[in-house]
Amino acid sequence: FTLIELLIVVAILGILGAILFVAIGGNPQRDARDARRIADINQLQLALELYKNQDANGAYPTSLGALVTQGFIGGVPKDPKTSTDYKFAANPITNPTNYHLGAVLENDKNKSLCSDADFDSTGWGAGVPFNGKDATGVADACGVGVSNFDNATSPIYDVKS
Repeated sequence: FTLIELLIVVAILGILGAILFVAIGGNPQRDARDARRIADINQLQLALELYKNQDANGAYPTSLGALVTQGFIGGVPKDPKTSTDYKFAANPITNPTNYHLGAVLENDKNKSLCSDADFDSTGWGAGVPFNGKDATGVADACGVGVSNFDNATSPIYDVKS
């Protein structure tokens, strides 16, 4: 074999490997952003519980900004792709005893969708209530269904108290 032949074989193997990686592995940037969203939701969930434990009435805050002003987090995290706020709804408006928190995921096959709340807080009327179920009102089953989020069809990871 000559050096040119070996370089051609290595180049062909590299191209095939890249195609295989994309076909099997999917989109690593998308998956990294989804992992960040889920980690942000978990961080906010912990801060909400800490806030409730410190509150004189044992209530959750009415907005995520209160977590910053009370020193539970340094800043309210935002979606890594769109820089928009995560959805947060508190119920009732005064001295909330429940909350609903969610983020839109890019991958509708994300395994975290198997263990999320699939809750509908649209009847609460406090904060930014949203529907964590799919457009037909059915809970998403491990990414099979997608959720109606801001009148768009998107998979949503949501948690509630």
